[in-house]
Amino acid sequence: MNLRQLNYLIRVVEAGNITRAAELLHVAQPALGMQIRQLETELGVELLIRHSRGVAASEAGRLLVERAREILGLVESARYDVAALAGKTREYLSVGLTPSVMSVMSPDLIVKAKECIPDLSVSFTENLSYALVDAVEKGELDLALAFDADERTGLDYIHLLSEELLFVVAPDQATAEGHISAEDLLGWPLILTGPRDSVRRTLEIAAQAIGMTPDIVFEVQSVAAIKRLVALGLGAAILPPAVIREELQQGKLVARHIVDPPLMRNLHLVKAIAQPQRHHEAALVALMRNMLANTLQATPGLSHVA
Repeated sequence: MNLRQLNYLIRVVEAGNITRAAELLHVAQPALGMQIRQLETELGVELLIRHSRGVAASEAGRLLVERAREILGLVESARYDVAALAGKTREYLSVGLTPSVMSVMSPDLIVKAKECIPDLSVSFTENLSYALVDAVEKGELDLALAFDADERTGLDYIHLLSEELLFVVAPDQATAEGHISAEDLLGWPLILTGPRDSVRRTLEIAAQAIGMTPDIVFEVQSVAAIKRLVALGLGAAILPPAVIREELQQGKLVARHIVDPPLMRNLHLVKAIAQPQRHHEAALVALMRNMLANTLQATPGLSHVA
């Protein structure tokens, strides 16, 4: 029995499918299956129950997965403690942020993290929520702040806050002021992100509830491009206030609150359950929570919303 085999078992049980686990681990499926079988042979028990839809942990498998997580966590702690004795305690974390979160937290987060947690090196990646969750699942990111992410086996989700979405148009396209109903906004030509993005999904759920279909004239996987297209008067958009606060203050875009129903999305901290908590992880998460409370929920641009 070795650490690699224990990690492989955890990932297979979390994925519920050996093929999927092999993809996430970047190993060949036959090699992964062989490692699990060797582990079963050594222990003399069946760790996985194979069925048509994939695999599930047996009673022995569940027990070993629980112990394996403890063992891997102890190994990570031992590495850190030994490094501390040698004066080499720098820790590395990779964090994924959505465009709206990045816009209000960077570069302040980078500066504050360096000041408050000097022994931690953090690399930040910006992407849409679903792509960040994919990266956490594949082990490419340690943590992610993602909106309305699909819950997946093997990932842990901690709710941080809820964010309002706004109806956004060019100034010369603003035909009215004040709130706009979801039904009325669905009558506009819309410029949206792809179907996996949280904003698009939130709107489509609201549209389905009132029996309407969004009129999507442009589908663009870039918030910056969406803002440019809206400013040109080519359609309206649904965007969070954090990504348009400068344009609102400068009068380049006009935003209205959405009602009946309001469109909201939820921000979660996402991490792999199997990943042991790093020594400085809690401090970084606390720092991000404080910054979010002070910025994202009190975005200056909201004072310019009709």
